[in-house]
Amino acid sequence: MGLIYVFLALVPALAVCEDTTPIPDRKVCYTDLGCFENKAPFDNAQGRVPKSPEQIGTVFRLFTRLNRTDGQDLLYNDSTSFASSDFNSSNPTKFIVHGFGGRLSNKWMVAIKDALLDTVSYYA
Repeated sequence: MGLIYVFLALVPALAVCEDTTPIPDRKVCYTDLGCFENKAPFDNAQGRVPKSPEQIGTVFRLFTRLNRTDGQDLLYNDSTSFASSDFNSSNPTKFIVHGFGGRLSNKWMVAIKDALLDTVSYYA
């Protein structure tokens, strides 16, 4: 049976802002990711623009059929983290993103990861 990769993206949630004061248009750019604005259609974050991945603490955790319980953290801007992991770009990759306020420890995330690793098949 072939390998399948499952990444769990861990993105801490933004704090909910209760201030209703209008916020001016803003734009922020990150070298590796591009630019983001708080204008439509991306104006659903209460006027905020994304913080940097380092400030947010984004984590991509790789799980495989050979590595089901202890995921390997991969850094989007560090190719050595991929080279030293079990990642193989020839194999199918699935991303599970918990969304606003979620955590890796959410039972549904673990259940989906396990279900994908148990059932998804493909031809190598």
